[in-house]
Amino acid sequence: MEDWSRSPIIVIGMHRSGTSLVSRMLDRLGVFVGARLDGNHEATFFLRLNSWLLRQCGGSWDQPQHLDLLLSHDRMMALSKAYIEYVLRSPRSVAYLGVRRYLTGQRIGSLGHPWGWKDPRNTYTLPLWLSIYPDAKVINVTRHGIDVAASLHTRFEKRLAGAEQRFAQQKWIYGWYEKQRGFAESMRTARLGGAFELWRDYVRRADLHAAALGPRCLSVRFEELAMDPRVVLDRIVSFVGLTPDGSVLAAAAGQPKPERAYAYRQSPELAAFADSVRGELSPYTE
Repeated sequence: MEDWSRSPIIVIGMHRSGTSLVSRMLDRLGVFVGARLDGNHEATFFLRLNSWLLRQCGGSWDQPQHLDLLLSHDRMMALSKAYIEYVLRSPRSVAYLGVRRYLTGQRIGSLGHPWGWKDPRNTYTLPLWLSIYPDAKVINVTRHGIDVAASLHTRFEKRLAGAEQRFAQQKWIYGWYEKQRGFAESMRTARLGGAFELWRDYVRRADLHAAALGPRCLSVRFEELAMDPRVVLDRIVSFVGLTPDGSVLAAAAGQPKPERAYAYRQSPELAAFADSVRGELSPYTE
Protein backbone atom coordinates (compact mmCIF):
# COMPACT_ATOMS: atom_id res chain seq x y z
CA MET A 1 0.00 0.00 0.00
CA GLU A 2 1.30 3.43 -0.99
CA ASP A 3 2.68 5.58 1.84
CA TRP A 4 1.43 8.93 0.56
CA SER A 5 3.01 10.85 3.42
CA ARG A 6 6.45 9.92 2.08
CA SER A 7 5.78 10.04 -1.66
CA PRO A 8 4.28 13.33 -2.82
CA ILE A 9 3.90 14.03 -6.52
CA ILE A 10 6.25 16.87 -7.48
CA VAL A 11 5.68 18.53 -10.86
CA ILE A 12 8.72 20.05 -12.55
CA GLY A 13 9.29 21.63 -15.96
CA MET A 14 9.89 24.97 -17.61
CA HIS A 15 7.46 27.85 -17.17
CA ARG A 16 4.77 28.02 -19.90
CA SER A 17 5.31 24.34 -20.71
CA GLY A 18 2.00 22.99 -19.49
CA THR A 19 2.78 22.40 -15.82
CA SER A 20 -0.40 24.28 -14.87
CA LEU A 21 -2.43 22.03 -17.14
CA VAL A 22 -0.92 18.93 -15.53
CA SER A 23 -1.58 20.33 -12.06
CA ARG A 24 -5.23 20.95 -12.91
CA MET A 25 -5.52 17.44 -14.31
CA LEU A 26 -4.00 15.92 -11.18
CA ASP A 27 -6.48 17.95 -9.15
CA ARG A 28 -9.35 16.55 -11.21
CA LEU A 29 -8.00 13.02 -10.84
CA GLY A 30 -8.00 13.23 -7.05
CA VAL A 31 -4.52 14.44 -6.15
CA PHE A 32 -4.57 17.15 -3.49
CA VAL A 33 -2.42 19.98 -4.83
CA GLY A 34 -3.14 22.60 -2.17
CA ALA A 35 -5.97 24.52 -0.57
CA ARG A 36 -4.69 27.94 -1.59
CA LEU A 37 -3.71 28.09 -5.25
CA ASP A 38 -2.66 30.99 -7.42
CA GLY A 39 -3.76 31.60 -11.00
CA ASN A 40 -1.23 29.07 -12.28
CA HIS A 41 -2.62 26.32 -10.03
CA GLU A 42 0.43 26.52 -7.79
CA ALA A 43 0.17 26.00 -4.04
CA THR A 44 1.18 29.37 -2.61
CA PHE A 45 2.72 27.62 0.42
CA PHE A 46 5.33 25.72 -1.63
CA LEU A 47 5.67 28.60 -4.07
CA ARG A 48 6.84 30.87 -1.25
CA LEU A 49 9.26 28.27 0.06
CA ASN A 50 10.83 27.86 -3.37
CA SER A 51 11.05 31.63 -3.78
CA TRP A 52 12.69 31.89 -0.36
CA LEU A 53 15.26 29.27 -1.33
CA LEU A 54 16.18 31.18 -4.48
CA ARG A 55 16.46 34.49 -2.66
CA GLN A 56 19.06 33.05 -0.27
CA CYS A 57 21.59 33.05 -3.07
CA GLY A 58 20.43 35.96 -5.23
CA GLY A 59 18.43 33.74 -7.55
CA SER A 60 15.01 34.05 -9.11
CA TRP A 61 12.79 32.03 -11.42
CA ASP A 62 14.68 33.38 -14.45
CA GLN A 63 18.14 33.14 -12.80
CA PRO A 64 17.73 29.80 -11.01
CA GLN A 65 21.31 28.62 -11.52
CA HIS A 66 22.40 30.62 -8.44
CA LEU A 67 20.65 28.00 -6.30
CA ASP A 68 23.48 25.57 -7.08
CA LEU A 69 25.66 27.60 -4.71
CA LEU A 70 23.33 26.75 -1.83
CA LEU A 71 22.79 23.11 -2.82
CA SER A 72 26.55 22.51 -2.97
CA HIS A 73 27.25 24.05 0.45
CA ASP A 74 26.71 21.37 3.09
CA ARG A 75 25.99 23.66 6.05
CA MET A 76 23.67 25.97 4.11
CA MET A 77 21.89 22.96 2.66
CA ALA A 78 21.48 21.39 6.10
CA LEU A 79 20.23 24.62 7.67
CA SER A 80 17.81 25.32 4.81
CA LYS A 81 16.47 21.78 5.00
CA ALA A 82 15.98 22.06 8.78
CA TYR A 83 14.10 25.34 8.33
CA ILE A 84 11.79 23.96 5.66
CA GLU A 85 11.10 20.78 7.63
CA TYR A 86 10.11 22.94 10.58
CA VAL A 87 7.82 25.10 8.44
CA LEU A 88 6.19 21.96 6.99
CA ARG A 89 5.18 21.00 10.54
CA SER A 90 4.27 24.52 11.64
CA PRO A 91 0.89 26.32 11.70
CA ARG A 92 1.96 28.00 8.48
CA SER A 93 1.17 24.73 6.72
CA VAL A 94 -2.52 25.69 6.95
CA ALA A 95 -1.89 27.64 3.74
CA TYR A 96 -1.39 24.30 1.96
CA LEU A 97 -3.73 22.09 3.98
CA GLY A 98 -6.62 24.49 4.39
CA VAL A 99 -8.32 25.31 7.69
CA ARG A 100 -10.58 22.26 7.83
CA ARG A 101 -7.79 19.75 7.28
CA TYR A 102 -5.50 21.51 9.73
CA LEU A 103 -8.12 21.73 12.48
CA THR A 104 -8.96 18.03 12.11
CA GLY A 105 -5.35 17.10 12.76
CA GLN A 106 -4.12 16.45 9.24
CA ARG A 107 -0.54 17.42 8.56
CA ILE A 108 1.63 17.52 5.48
CA GLY A 109 3.68 14.63 6.78
CA SER A 110 0.70 12.41 7.53
CA LEU A 111 -1.70 12.75 4.62
CA GLY A 112 -3.32 9.45 3.78
CA HIS A 113 -4.20 10.30 0.20
CA PRO A 114 -2.36 11.39 -2.97
CA TRP A 115 -0.87 14.87 -2.68
CA GLY A 116 1.79 17.06 -4.18
CA TRP A 117 2.48 20.43 -5.71
CA LYS A 118 3.47 22.11 -8.93
CA ASP A 119 6.02 24.87 -9.39
CA PRO A 120 8.44 25.19 -12.32
CA ARG A 121 11.08 26.27 -9.79
CA ASN A 122 10.96 22.71 -8.48
CA THR A 123 13.19 21.97 -11.47
CA TYR A 124 16.05 23.59 -9.55
CA THR A 125 14.98 23.10 -5.92
CA LEU A 126 14.22 19.39 -6.40
CA PRO A 127 17.41 18.11 -4.70
CA LEU A 128 16.33 19.71 -1.44
CA TRP A 129 12.78 18.36 -1.70
CA LEU A 130 14.12 14.87 -2.44
CA SER A 131 16.29 15.09 0.66
CA ILE A 132 13.05 15.56 2.64
CA TYR A 133 10.87 13.21 0.57
CA PRO A 134 13.26 10.61 -0.88
CA ASP A 135 10.37 8.49 -2.18
CA ALA A 136 8.69 11.34 -4.06
CA LYS A 137 7.38 10.78 -7.56
CA VAL A 138 8.27 13.41 -10.14
CA ILE A 139 6.36 14.42 -13.26
CA ASN A 140 8.53 16.29 -15.75
CA VAL A 141 6.52 18.37 -18.24
CA THR A 142 8.16 19.45 -21.49
CA ARG A 143 7.02 21.60 -24.42
CA HIS A 144 8.57 22.69 -27.70
CA GLY A 145 11.13 25.38 -26.92
CA ILE A 146 9.95 27.86 -29.56
CA ASP A 147 6.40 27.89 -28.23
CA VAL A 148 7.72 28.42 -24.69
CA ALA A 149 10.09 31.19 -25.74
CA ALA A 150 7.40 32.93 -27.78
CA SER A 151 4.95 32.79 -24.87
CA LEU A 152 7.50 34.25 -22.44
CA HIS A 153 8.57 36.98 -24.85
CA THR A 154 4.98 37.93 -25.64
CA ARG A 155 4.22 38.16 -21.94
CA PHE A 156 7.23 40.44 -21.44
CA GLU A 157 6.12 42.76 -24.24
CA LYS A 158 2.56 42.99 -22.91
CA ARG A 159 3.69 43.75 -19.38
CA LEU A 160 6.22 46.32 -20.55
CA ALA A 161 3.57 48.07 -22.64
CA GLY A 162 1.30 48.18 -19.61
CA ALA A 163 4.13 49.56 -17.46
CA GLU A 164 4.84 52.29 -20.00
CA GLN A 165 1.19 53.32 -20.02
CA ARG A 166 0.89 53.33 -16.23
CA PHE A 167 4.08 55.37 -15.85
CA ALA A 168 2.86 57.99 -18.33
CA GLN A 169 -0.41 58.29 -16.41
CA GLN A 170 0.84 58.00 -12.82
CA LYS A 171 4.48 59.09 -12.74
CA TRP A 172 3.67 61.90 -10.30
CA ILE A 173 3.31 59.23 -7.61
CA TYR A 174 7.05 58.47 -7.75
CA GLY A 175 7.88 62.02 -6.78
CA TRP A 176 6.49 61.10 -3.37
CA TYR A 177 6.89 57.34 -3.08
CA GLU A 178 9.69 55.00 -4.10
CA LYS A 179 8.74 52.47 -6.77
CA GLN A 180 8.78 49.03 -5.16
CA ARG A 181 8.95 46.92 -8.29
CA GLY A 182 10.73 47.20 -11.60
CA PHE A 183 9.05 47.79 -14.93
CA ALA A 184 9.83 44.28 -16.18
CA GLU A 185 9.66 40.93 -14.44
CA SER A 186 12.40 39.21 -16.44
CA MET A 187 14.92 40.86 -18.72
CA ARG A 188 16.02 37.42 -19.90
CA THR A 189 12.75 37.18 -21.79
CA ALA A 190 13.04 40.64 -23.39
CA ARG A 191 14.55 38.90 -26.43
CA LEU A 192 13.19 35.76 -28.03
CA GLY A 193 16.70 34.29 -27.94
CA GLY A 194 17.04 34.97 -24.22
CA ALA A 195 13.70 33.31 -23.51
CA PHE A 196 14.82 30.30 -25.55
CA GLU A 197 18.06 30.05 -23.58
CA LEU A 198 16.07 30.07 -20.34
CA TRP A 199 13.93 27.21 -21.68
CA ARG A 200 17.10 25.32 -22.60
CA ASP A 201 18.54 25.74 -19.08
CA TYR A 202 15.40 24.40 -17.43
CA VAL A 203 15.06 21.49 -19.82
CA ARG A 204 18.67 20.42 -19.38
CA ARG A 205 18.31 20.49 -15.60
CA ALA A 206 15.04 18.54 -15.74
CA ASP A 207 16.68 15.95 -18.00
CA LEU A 208 19.39 15.38 -15.39
CA HIS A 209 16.74 14.74 -12.74
CA ALA A 210 14.82 12.39 -15.02
CA ALA A 211 17.95 10.37 -15.79
CA ALA A 212 18.89 10.12 -12.11
CA LEU A 213 15.39 9.17 -10.93
CA GLY A 214 14.69 6.57 -13.58
CA PRO A 215 11.25 4.96 -13.09
CA ARG A 216 10.41 7.45 -10.32
CA CYS A 217 10.11 10.20 -12.93
CA LEU A 218 7.45 10.35 -15.63
CA SER A 219 8.14 12.67 -18.56
CA VAL A 220 5.06 14.19 -20.19
CA ARG A 221 5.16 16.13 -23.45
CA PHE A 222 2.68 18.97 -23.70
CA GLU A 223 2.08 18.27 -27.38
CA GLU A 224 1.08 14.66 -26.72
CA LEU A 225 -1.11 15.74 -23.83
CA ALA A 226 -2.84 18.37 -25.96
CA MET A 227 -3.46 16.12 -28.96
CA ASP A 228 -4.11 12.76 -27.28
CA PRO A 229 -4.93 13.53 -23.63
CA ARG A 230 -6.53 10.20 -22.74
CA VAL A 231 -3.45 8.17 -23.61
CA VAL A 232 -1.16 10.46 -21.59
CA LEU A 233 -3.64 10.57 -18.71
CA ASP A 234 -3.63 6.79 -18.54
CA ARG A 235 0.15 6.91 -18.11
CA ILE A 236 -0.14 9.56 -15.40
CA VAL A 237 -2.82 7.58 -13.55
CA SER A 238 -0.70 4.43 -13.65
CA PHE A 239 2.43 6.29 -12.54
CA VAL A 240 0.76 8.02 -9.62
CA GLY A 241 -1.24 4.96 -8.56
CA LEU A 242 -4.74 6.35 -8.93
CA THR A 243 -7.98 4.55 -9.75
CA PRO A 244 -10.40 7.24 -11.00
CA ASP A 245 -13.66 6.26 -12.64
CA GLY A 246 -14.38 6.88 -16.30
CA SER A 247 -16.27 10.13 -15.79
CA VAL A 248 -13.37 11.65 -13.87
CA LEU A 249 -10.92 10.64 -16.58
CA ALA A 250 -13.19 12.06 -19.27
CA ALA A 251 -13.47 15.38 -17.42
CA ALA A 252 -9.71 15.62 -17.02
CA ALA A 253 -9.09 14.68 -20.65
CA GLY A 254 -11.35 17.49 -21.83
CA GLN A 255 -9.09 20.28 -20.57
CA PRO A 256 -6.26 20.53 -23.18
CA LYS A 257 -6.51 22.74 -26.28
CA PRO A 258 -5.01 20.87 -29.27
CA GLU A 259 -4.37 24.09 -31.22
CA ARG A 260 -1.72 25.11 -28.69
CA ALA A 261 0.56 22.27 -29.77
CA TYR A 262 3.30 23.49 -32.14
CA ALA A 263 1.66 26.90 -32.36
CA TYR A 264 4.94 28.41 -33.61
CA ARG A 265 4.34 26.82 -37.03
CA GLN A 266 1.71 29.46 -37.73
CA SER A 267 4.32 32.24 -37.59
CA PRO A 268 6.96 32.54 -40.34
CA GLU A 269 9.17 34.50 -37.93
CA LEU A 270 9.02 31.82 -35.25
CA ALA A 271 9.46 29.03 -37.79
CA ALA A 272 12.61 30.78 -39.06
CA PHE A 273 13.91 31.13 -35.51
CA ALA A 274 13.25 27.41 -34.95
CA ASP A 275 15.40 26.62 -37.99
CA SER A 276 18.21 28.78 -36.61
CA VAL A 277 18.34 26.80 -33.36
CA ARG A 278 17.49 23.41 -34.81
CA GLY A 279 20.56 21.78 -33.28
CA GLU A 280 19.55 22.74 -29.73
CA LEU A 281 15.96 21.69 -30.36
CA SER A 282 16.80 18.29 -31.82
CA PRO A 283 16.20 16.22 -28.65
CA TYR A 284 12.84 17.88 -28.12
CA THR A 285 11.40 18.29 -31.62
CA GLU A 286 8.32 16.50 -32.90
